[in-house]
Amino acid sequence: MKKIFILIILTNLVNPVWGQIKDIPVSELQRLSFNTEVHGMTAMIGNAAGLSLFPNDDGAFFNYNFLKPGEQDEINFALTMNNLAFAVQQFSLDNHTDHDFMRAYKLGLSVGGKVLSIGTANKIIEVQSSDRTKQVFSVDVGLIFQPASFLSLAAHARDLNEPVIENYQFQREYSAGFGIKLFSQRFKILAEAAWNDDIQYFEQARVKTGLSIMPIQNVELLVGGILKQGIVDILFQNEEFFAILQFPFFGGIRFLTTTRIDGHWHFLRYSASLLIPLKTIAF
Repeated sequence: MKKIFILIILTNLVNPVWGQIKDIPVSELQRLSFNTEVHGMTAMIGNAAGLSLFPNDDGAFFNYNFLKPGEQDEINFALTMNNLAFAVQQFSLDNHTDHDFMRAYKLGLSVGGKVLSIGTANKIIEVQSSDRTKQVFSVDVGLIFQPASFLSLAAHARDLNEPVIENYQFQREYSAGFGIKLFSQRFKILAEAAWNDDIQYFEQARVKTGLSIMPIQNVELLVGGILKQGIVDILFQNEEFFAILQFPFFGGIRFLTTTRIDGHWHFLRYSASLLIPLKTIAF
């Protein structure tokens, strides 16, 4: 697996492509989750390196997000087992194009352990319309480093080879962040910055911060904020706020819900997820 992992990275680091750039849908959980916090069933949300952190957290993950119930804009599914995962994401595209939706099939591979983990998400992305379907390959690479029990560091690069499909170009995006755990992990302080090759100053990077509280076992509330275009968002009340709540059900099943609002307190998006451990669905 290590040889396959290294070969995938080396063959996709450089693939210069050019095209008209349009907004690419980003998963709601990718937008809100922190790279230091994804692991096991949630690893394919953002950082495949999390597959190696908790190899016993295997199972099936279902998610969809929406602005209004019954009008889901995104559906996610992932199945994880040890250092291997398969995931599918489907996004609705805007109404100003001839395309109906974009779908990504992901194969996640990870090596390492609780101290250092490296992972890749190898993606086949397709844009489908009523009369044709086109596909392209892309790859994400991430790592998580935990030098101490209370500290996590993470870095991630999305769409390293910047593929182009139809009129969409996937811009390479980098992110890095840290997580500090306090009081036996009952409290976590989280921060992360993301930027692409067009960013000239760090002040323009997208910044995300959060505070996680776990009052009882397996019940966790994370609240945070996002500056999409750096500190200028504060001046124009363009910042966003979000909350993520995770709570248990029977048989180890967990529910995860998210809410995101803008600086004017208008609701932007909701999402709901179901995490089913492998031991629950075993035959």
